[in-house]
Amino acid sequence: MVILFDGRAVMCCQDMAREVIWGDVARDGIVKVWNGKVRRETIRRLYTGQTCKQDFLCARCEQALGPGAMVQSLLQSAWRKLKKHPPQTRAATY
Repeated sequence: MVILFDGRAVMCCQDMAREVIWGDVARDGIVKVWNGKVRRETIRRLYTGQTCKQDFLCARCEQALGPGAMVQSLLQSAWRKLKKHPPQTRAATY
């Protein structure tokens, strides 16, 4: 997740056109954006290998389409780890 100057959170640093906006950290806070529906659905599709739209950002990315689909492999590995050990949520203290 990359947070832009205006508070919007996008999926990745390669999303210069702001195609996949996960939310607004300035308005909603980072936890709400991180746990938001758009981010969860995008990650679920990537990690589980489900098909995305043909023009999806990752489908056009040179880094994501490297030898052996390295990114897909890493994402699937991370998904398996998350399933075994889901993150614990804690209230933020300031």
